[in-house]
Amino acid sequence: MKLVMRAWLHMLLLGGLFFVGYPLTNQWASHQQAAVLTTSLDRLIPFWGWMIFPYLSINLLYPCSFFLHRDQPSLQRFSLQLLLVQGASLLVFWLYPTTHALPRPSTTGFAGLLLAQLQQFDRPYNMLPSLHVAVLVVLWHHPLRHQLPWGGRLVWHTVALLILSSTLLTRQHQLLDVLAGLAVGGLGLALFPYRPPVRGE
Repeated sequence: MKLVMRAWLHMLLLGGLFFVGYPLTNQWASHQQAAVLTTSLDRLIPFWGWMIFPYLSINLLYPCSFFLHRDQPSLQRFSLQLLLVQGASLLVFWLYPTTHALPRPSTTGFAGLLLAQLQQFDRPYNMLPSLHVAVLVVLWHHPLRHQLPWGGRLVWHTVALLILSSTLLTRQHQLLDVLAGLAVGGLGLALFPYRPPVRGE
């Protein structure tokens, strides 16, 4: 029960950091001369509206991930990884505002409705690094993956790859944003690695 309470606390604090910090930096960027980092390769990437579904699935994985740890040290390192990637990304958003240059085709149906709703919260700023990708790297590396059977690990990696590709295929981000997000996520893992279990613990 104590671990569950800690998981709730960590989730609320880190979720609060995002829900307060992200809109503030997004609003800040909208009033600045935001840089455009679109490359010629970005224009070759297709737009698939249905990829909004895997894109948004991280909103379910994120809160659940705090409750999937077996011990406090694992939860603590996981939370420190997320704190670093979220804090570092928000700092870059503030110091170096960026925006999106590629138009998004209109989409009908439920996918179009979700994309429209997303745009109400996530305006086309805060592009580099992709916070979506940086957080995904931490979630992807979650210790739970080692506890899954072979089929479960296959599903785990498939979902993660779909979320990763969805950042580009929904035109929420561009290639440089994704690469920067991978780097920030990797930094979080490197600075706060999981400690191997010690015999007898």
